[in-house]
Amino acid sequence: MDSPRPVLDHTLMEPAIELCYAVAPMDATTPKPAAKKAADINVLKCLNPDCRGLLGYEVDSNNVLYVDLAWTAHADGALRYFPCPKCGGRNIVEPFTDAKGKAAHRVTRFAAAR
Repeated sequence: MDSPRPVLDHTLMEPAIELCYAVAPMDATTPKPAAKKAADINVLKCLNPDCRGLLGYEVDSNNVLYVDLAWTAHADGALRYFPCPKCGGRNIVEPFTDAKGKAAHRVTRFAAAR
C-alpha cells in the first residue's frame, strides 16, 4: 500500500527576512562637487525700451547670437537687422570677434522702422 503524501501547511511557513543596515560615516571635510555652470541663454528681446517684444532668436547676456543665424537677418544695403514683430523696428545685427578669436554676430542697437 502506498503511504499517504504529507500535507504541507503553508500557514506555518514564514519567509525569513534579514535586515541589513549599513552606516556610512559623514565626513564634513569632503568637498561637494562643483555645481555646473548654467548656460547663459536668453530670448532676444527688442532693444526698443518701449516695446521689449520677443524675437525668435537665442542670445547670451551680451546679445551675442547663441546659434549664429545672422544669415536670416533682413538686409537694407550693408545694414543687417531683425525686424520686431511687435513695433516693426529694426534690431541691428553686427559682426564681431570674441576674446577667443571666434567670429560671431550680436544685436547691438535699435533703429526705428522706415
